[in-house]
Amino acid sequence: MPGQRGTAETAPGASLRGRRRSGEADRIILLKTLEVLGQVGYTGFTVNEVIARAGVSSATLYRRWPSKTDLVAAAIASLGRPSVEIDNGSLAADLAAYVDYLGAEFAHPTGLAGAWADSARFDPAMRDVMEETFIAPRRQLLGDILRRAFGRGELAAIPPLGDCWSFVSGPIHHRMHIRNKSFTRPFARDTAVVVTAGLVALAARRADRS
Repeated sequence: MPGQRGTAETAPGASLRGRRRSGEADRIILLKTLEVLGQVGYTGFTVNEVIARAGVSSATLYRRWPSKTDLVAAAIASLGRPSVEIDNGSLAADLAAYVDYLGAEFAHPTGLAGAWADSARFDPAMRDVMEETFIAPRRQLLGDILRRAFGRGELAAIPPLGDCWSFVSGPIHHRMHIRNKSFTRPFARDTAVVVTAGLVALAARRADRS
């Protein structure tokens, strides 16, 4: 209610009031959640660390997100769905742009790609969260590219999308989060060439079988 005194809902020093103040607390908590997740991964993640970095009380955080999984899911969802549109007129050009896009996503300071691999091994609930909020929308973007290529006659068939996602994202994830090497322009170009040729060959093979 206006005029009433309330408990602090934001980081110390914030000057916002009422609902805006509460919204600012949410923003800071989710930002710090992504920060911690990117630095220590899901298995090393603790809610107490987020509370300390965000400068909020445990009651403030737990009133919004009752569990670690709820908090991390909300933070990942706050990043939103892919806003890019990739349609450059050919499969090769589209996949080159898509590889660049995934490289940037996997290099994101939050380290979500690494966190996904971490959570997939240790927490089935978190794996489902990452699948729904992070992986599925980006896999769908690849599906749009493949469907347009099929419509243009560049692919003889559309291979299973889940496998295609593995073929495209696997080399990028392996280089950055297994080998701990940076995502470079030469690597991106080489990956796009290999993936394009591989998907064309795979599509032809599936068409021959049908």
